[in-house]
Amino acid sequence: RLELDAGRAGHGLALLLRVHPVALSSGSLSLRAQSHTLLARCLLAGAPCPYPKGGPLEAAGWHLDKAIGILERLESVDELRSACHLRALTANAMGDVNARDAAARKFWMASV
Repeated sequence: RLELDAGRAGHGLALLLRVHPVALSSGSLSLRAQSHTLLARCLLAGAPCPYPKGGPLEAAGWHLDKAIGILERLESVDELRSACHLRALTANAMGDVNARDAAARKFWMASV
């Protein structure tokens, strides 16, 4: 996160990609959600997309969907609202109205 805050999204993404498999295989659910969220944030901050199919918006949306699913299971309200907000913005930028509305509904449901 420090790399992302310093404006070095590419370097932050490279670091995250090295530890992401470990976080997914042996990390807690909270760590898995954080890893997906940070990867999405790096991609949205302009880091080069390391995935062969789709662009950074599609990859970020996929990671945010994974993070939202985990955060819903954990009932982690603040993190869920943040991920839903970012997912809605990402879907809106892609022109995906259905995904945007679904993220907005999840944001609202977490807020009540």
